[in-house]
Amino acid sequence: MLLGSVVATPEGVTRIAFAALFPITFMRLDVRPLSSMPGPLQTVASWNPTTTLSDGLRKLFGNPNTA
Repeated sequence: MLLGSVVATPEGVTRIAFAALFPITFMRLDVRPLSSMPGPLQTVASWNPTTTLSDGLRKLFGNPNTA
């Protein structure tokens, strides 16, 4: 809601949100192993909510084996 009140158009909100969320989706541990990332990215990837979500879904559907 804060982003919507600062940006004038809905398209601008979408562009800003996409620019922020796009890198987060590719820093999850499903895409590449944690050991192959540089140090600061390892910290971000280990705290990434999409990693937690995908690990939880794997466990829920019976495939808990993650890299």
